[in-house]
Amino acid sequence: MWAILRLYGIPEGIVTIIQNLYKNSKSNVKINDMSGEWFEVVIGVRQGCALFTFSVCDSAGLGIGKSTGKL
Repeated sequence: MWAILRLYGIPEGIVTIIQNLYKNSKSNVKINDMSGEWFEVVIGVRQGCALFTFSVCDSAGLGIGKSTGKL
């Protein structure tokens, strides 16, 4: 996803900030009032995240590289 952001011309400083938001992400599952063990999130984007569009385009092969030939 970081490569796609760069291809879209997102400045490196912004890419780094976004990477830091996702670094060391952890989640757990809560059902009723019981919480499970915390686990590291190593793939995907957060629920409701605007970066979901970049993720979908990348995984579907619809990234900017198809139109510009950069990939």
